[in-house]
Amino acid sequence: MNWTTLMAGCAALALAGCAVSRPEAVSPPAAARPAADLSGMTAAALAQEIRQGRITAVEATQYYLDRIAAHDRSGAQLQSVIALDPTALEQAARLDALAAQGRFAGALHGIPVLVKDTIDVEGVATTAGSLALTGNVAAEDARIVARLRAEGAVILGKTNLSEWSNFRAGGMPAGWSAVGGQTQNPFSADHSPCGSSSGSAVAVAAGFAPLSLGAETSASLICPGAVNGIVAFKPTVGFLPQDGMVLVSSSQDTAGPMAQSVADIALAMDAMTGDDPEDGFVAALNADLTGLRIGVFRWAEGGHPGVSAAFDSAVGLLETAGATLVEIDHFEPDPAMWQHGEIILMSELAANLDTYLAGTPETVEVRSLADLLAFNASEPREETARFGQTILERAAEAPGVDTTEHRDRVAAVRTAAREHGIDRLLEEHGVDVLVMPAAPPAAPLQRDPETQALRRNVGATWLPAMAGYPMITVPMGATDGLPLGLGILAGGGDDSVVIRVGYALEQLGPEPLRPVLEE
Repeated sequence: MNWTTLMAGCAALALAGCAVSRPEAVSPPAAARPAADLSGMTAAALAQEIRQGRITAVEATQYYLDRIAAHDRSGAQLQSVIALDPTALEQAARLDALAAQGRFAGALHGIPVLVKDTIDVEGVATTAGSLALTGNVAAEDARIVARLRAEGAVILGKTNLSEWSNFRAGGMPAGWSAVGGQTQNPFSADHSPCGSSSGSAVAVAAGFAPLSLGAETSASLICPGAVNGIVAFKPTVGFLPQDGMVLVSSSQDTAGPMAQSVADIALAMDAMTGDDPEDGFVAALNADLTGLRIGVFRWAEGGHPGVSAAFDSAVGLLETAGATLVEIDHFEPDPAMWQHGEIILMSELAANLDTYLAGTPETVEVRSLADLLAFNASEPREETARFGQTILERAAEAPGVDTTEHRDRVAAVRTAAREHGIDRLLEEHGVDVLVMPAAPPAAPLQRDPETQALRRNVGATWLPAMAGYPMITVPMGATDGLPLGLGILAGGGDDSVVIRVGYALEQLGPEPLRPVLEE
């Protein structure tokens, strides 16, 4: 399988087999279910309701727990949540006690957040969707989770994902893991939820939490964000710390927020970066794009008529917001990306898995990539006979990372994606950001050649992924009832500009689709 293909793309066990499961025995202060429907409320709006005393953190937390109970393993059976934190209501009660004294922890006071199951949450197992790690209970939060807590977030639990962040086997469905089962697309059970941050995206779309954390190596935030009709942001690599995460690639991986609004993305980024609210991401929100030049990256538009129509409409709205549009039809990717991209990822995957597994609690028997391969081969619930583990097998054969050759490959790919890629496009056309369709519509589970042909060449998420540059997807309409997202990307460190353009589109754009969950 080539690099491009690699990048593209047991319910009872899920909750009974993990070290932490659904919180049946938690007894915080009683909370009546709010009369208001919170499922479509943004984090910013909910934070305001809590500060005004119209709803408590316990009431909000209980609402989302009830909604998850009704639709995740029952009702719509979305299977987006792997485990709930049994302390969630206790966290909320502590925040309510603080509010009763007229004090608030921070901008996210009382806001429930779900976290992708590759990111450590104290007291909850980090499994990456693998049965090998069901005993891997985190001793402390990842730093980004700790920062969210410090700003008042309530950590509800962990979300399902493509097992090992989609780096186990090429033929494994997006959103499937042995621990969590198959995450469902909330708009159509016949279509993929995309991945690997499938559960984080589906949970926000379904109103299980106003905010979630995902993580990305290549498209794992942007694709599920787009096809599930929400906002997802991939920051510049290095903006957010990587500690406390199951990494695939040290050179490409980053966590990122997923939400129902761009303002919520800015709130989350301010919390996780520790930026001063006076000059952070929220402060940079501005729907007036006068003076901004936007490159319309037609090269990555593809040939899907529904996507093209929505893209043209979204681009027109950016012009209405004051931006100057510059058409970009031609681009020749530097072949170094294809020559070195896969081997870099395989080498870094092997090194990161060996390091992470060796540092897990002693109760975890799988201590290395070699142990993991043997475990998968012997554990029938991992369905290795069906899906295989070809990517992990290739990683086991990859050269090491502590070599001049590896460092040279990483440098070559960065040059190809940055100086010869995004930086060149921005400079040659005199633009501040590039826009393109974030992803094709959700892929049918039963694929046919005609549909596949229409989806081909839509988007180019691999480019900012390999560059380590920021990208956001913002809803831009739908085709055949399936949500679409506009992808906005820029140079390294220009994260606030990307978010600003997304905010402007959101103020003028079509109302995002919301799934209707069947009881």
